[in-house]
Amino acid sequence: MEKMILQLLGIAGCIWGIDYIKFRHKRLIKNKWNLIMIQNNLVNELGETFNIAKINDADYGFLLIVGIPTGFSFNDLDKIKPKIEDSLKCIAEMEHEKLNGWIKVRLIMKPFEERDFKPIRTMPYELYVGYNHLGPVIINMNKFPHILITGVTGSGKNSALEIILANLMANHSKDKVQFFLTQLMKKELIYFKRYENVVGMAFNLNEAVTMFEEIEKIINERVNLIFNYAEKGIKNIDQYNEKFKDKQLSYVYVVIDEYAFYMPEKADSKEEKLQKAYCLSVIKKILLDGRALGVFGVILIQRPDSESINSTFKAQVTNILCFRQSNEISSRIAIETDEATKLETREAILKTNKYERIKTPFISDEIIRTALKHREKKKGNIVKSNMAILENFEIREITKEEYEDFVRRVKRGKQKFDNFDGLIKRGKGRARNDRRFNF
Repeated sequence: MEKMILQLLGIAGCIWGIDYIKFRHKRLIKNKWNLIMIQNNLVNELGETFNIAKINDADYGFLLIVGIPTGFSFNDLDKIKPKIEDSLKCIAEMEHEKLNGWIKVRLIMKPFEERDFKPIRTMPYELYVGYNHLGPVIINMNKFPHILITGVTGSGKNSALEIILANLMANHSKDKVQFFLTQLMKKELIYFKRYENVVGMAFNLNEAVTMFEEIEKIINERVNLIFNYAEKGIKNIDQYNEKFKDKQLSYVYVVIDEYAFYMPEKADSKEEKLQKAYCLSVIKKILLDGRALGVFGVILIQRPDSESINSTFKAQVTNILCFRQSNEISSRIAIETDEATKLETREAILKTNKYERIKTPFISDEIIRTALKHREKKKGNIVKSNMAILENFEIREITKEEYEDFVRRVKRGKQKFDNFDGLIKRGKGRARNDRRFNF
């Protein structure tokens, strides 16, 4: 009997020891948490503080359920987030559940794992921007329209753009998703010219004006088309596409890299100032009306300032993906906190209706080519569309050898339709739609 009692006591002792070790970390967190609250004067006259009601283990660390004491608010706890992170050696993410009054606090104690880009299934109006410890992070542009991507050179800003473009193209054909790309100082985006979803590109102000004229035309046409059905309850592209399944509208994304180059400068000529003013006016239309019309802005800027990222801009651009900033001022302008100065490469803070720390997967030209092989423009289609220019020519009799040589030179890009001596234009003067077409 005594032996049995000793065995039971031994088992109980083992269980207690396991529980003690298991819950030791939770007790330490609670003790440190309460000390942080006292040190920062977050205790009311009744002795109440932001009490941890529940603490759960999670793959990333711990999830805390925290109550708000009388006389304090969520903002009071959010203000001391850097001190919580320093004391607990973690990344703290806070979310206020207003309906029940609790605060969810995620204490992330593990680094982000490395991942390569693989397409994630999304709708045409959803952007895959990266991942966190809970999984893929996806933005619904119908609910939160337009996105600003900002960060210093090498922080991961351009990779994030490539991920957004590649994921949408991998999932959706040209009739579902289309892109207009503008990049005034670089030509990195020219790589995407090979894919069918890219319907417009601009690399200087003249090309940008032409591109924005086309975008403005799309906006005006959609305003007339969608709002003609307002009386029938159709007020946006989503409702229109649901109603008219046989003639759906594509979602249009206008990528602007770098936005600051559209801001007028003293050194600009009069023509350049007018061109920039026009482009900015269309960008404003996109931001104001684009949500209902399915025309979204994807705007990149390296160094945010109060002139380019003003309160009006922030009111319309509801998503900010902020990579590392060079100083606290730029970080505050972008996301209203200093935290962006501490980010590692490809780490970002996503500000929507809340803050999330995320990481973008690694992406390369080879990964993009593999993911988008099925979206490459078909050379045969290009030849077929450009052959339509032959309607403007009279063709004399030519030998089979001349014809085959002509086709070979066209496909190689060494021949233009309207300087081939075997083709003579109809009529006198310049033919209608007289343009040079290159392959």
